Formats: sequence, C-alpha cells, structure tokens
Amino acid sequence: MHRIFANLILVLMVLLFPPAVLAVISNDAVPGQPTYPIKRILEAGILAIASVHPSTKAAFTVKRSERRYVEAIRLIEVDSKDVSHSLGELVKYTREAATEVKKIEN
Repeated sequence: MHRIFANLILVLMVLLFPPAVLAVISNDAVPGQPTYPIKRILEAGILAIASVHPSTKAAFTVKRSERRYVEAIRLIEVDSKDVSHSLGELVKYTREAATEVKKIEN
C-alpha cells in the first residue's frame, strides 16, 4: 500500500512540477517578454477554477486587475511600445473586477 502511495506521489510531482516552474518563471512577466503568454494561460486556467464560486471569482478578477496595473506601470517606466495595449487591458479587467465585486455585494 505504501508503495502505491509513493508511486502516486511521484507521478503527481512529475505532472505538477513543470506547471509550477512555469508559474514561477512567468509570474513577473510583462507584455513583450517570452514568458508573458504562459502567464496569461495560467491566469485563464486559474480564473476557470475560481469561477466556481462568486466570491473567489471576484477576488481573482480583482487580483488580475492589480497585475495589469503593475504591468502597465513597469511598461511606462521603460517606455515600452506595449503600454497602450496594457492600459486598455487594465481598464477592461478593472471594469470586470468591479462587476464581479458588485455581484458579491448584492
């Protein structure tokens, strides 16, 4: 029984290690960086999971909006060409977060 459990743990570690590494590597990525699409894919997956309950969905949409804000600030600081697109996403996701929070308040 212990051997089966140990093998199951090993399999889970092998399966979960690559996504965990990708999450850490891409966490601070901003538009224009190679790991940014990975960050966005992981965010989409988390949102899908968080959408099960309204309060977790609201919390995650607020956090996602905060991430877009930080990205926009970083892009402004380096005078990146991606600032305009990033600011548009900031507005979009902030509105979505406000909508989700209002659902919780009601």
